[in-house]
Amino acid sequence: MTSVSGSKLVKTFLLAGVATLIATRAVLDVPYGVTQNGQPVDVAALKSLLEKSLDENRIETSLTVEEARPALEAALAAAPLDGTPLFLAALLNDDPAHPAVAEALRRNQRYVLARRLKTQALVERGDVAEAMTQLGVLARLDDDNRQRYVSIMAALETAPGGREAIVDYVRNGGQIADHLVMALNRESRDLNFLFDVNRAADTVQPSFYDRLQQENAFDLALVAAMTFEEEGLAGRTWPLDPNLTGKEGEGLFSWRLHSLQAEFLDSGGVHITHLGDDRVLFARQVMPLGPGTYRLEIDGQGQVPLGGGGIAFRLSCLPNRSEMMTTTLEDAVNGERRRLTFTVPPRDCGYQALDIIGRAQEYSQIVRYHLTGVRINAIPQAAG
Repeated sequence: MTSVSGSKLVKTFLLAGVATLIATRAVLDVPYGVTQNGQPVDVAALKSLLEKSLDENRIETSLTVEEARPALEAALAAAPLDGTPLFLAALLNDDPAHPAVAEALRRNQRYVLARRLKTQALVERGDVAEAMTQLGVLARLDDDNRQRYVSIMAALETAPGGREAIVDYVRNGGQIADHLVMALNRESRDLNFLFDVNRAADTVQPSFYDRLQQENAFDLALVAAMTFEEEGLAGRTWPLDPNLTGKEGEGLFSWRLHSLQAEFLDSGGVHITHLGDDRVLFARQVMPLGPGTYRLEIDGQGQVPLGGGGIAFRLSCLPNRSEMMTTTLEDAVNGERRRLTFTVPPRDCGYQALDIIGRAQEYSQIVRYHLTGVRINAIPQAAG
């Protein structure tokens, strides 16, 4: 997660916008054609002073409102509905809460730079909740910089009251809540905070489970699935969704497709087209099977590749990813059920990844397979 504070991000982004205005001659280089006390306004001199005030993303006080007032008032007189002079008055005074900002926004609610100043003032005042609301408005007004506003919002996690404000913003369906949740799932270091954020969202994003898998946080992923899944996971058998409909389970604990060559069919099952690549991952489900011996049953039909390879099942322990077994589907192409047994060891295998993969083929060919069922049943141990 970025270590830059939300306040500094707001100010840095604000000044970048001002520097752009200066460089593109959009504000101060435009001659208004008016005079102050009978003398022409020296816009070039004002521009030079403003440029000198921009030093390492900070506003210096070398240029005061009093020094700039003649040119600012002349510019305002020439364009009374233009909020830019008032915005510059606040900028030059290094006061994002300057009354000029409110006046500029009163004149033009879509004035992005003035709204950035208002947002900066809110952050510095500690009103994180309202700052996030303003950042959402800015993202709508200034879509080209949407991701930068999202980054600022994510950085506010570390501000006092920031986490509570973020959860409330997401729960209330803020304008860029989905983008914010995705950024936090990628950047935040606090997985428990991410749990709260995703619970507040309308829909839990796959990026949350991807992050938990990346961190090997399978216990928290299971708690999340049990919490977010409407029907719960208690009493369910594994793998979930044995008919591969794509409509059962939650997060890692459901069938998730990882390739465009695999798709759920409306009639049920998964259709896979294997182009011959080695170890391509088509689908995966994480399971919390306990130690013991199990029988895996696979139903489907498809093609047998010449020379071996094709589509296979792979079962691995998590989090160490040690492989327990890999089996191809060569003898299940005519609708015959594929059966085999495997044993989950008592250590270092608290969770398992059941993968549908493609294996390299000796001859270049396309192999298609329609997988219709995957079931696992425990084999009772004989009494000793």
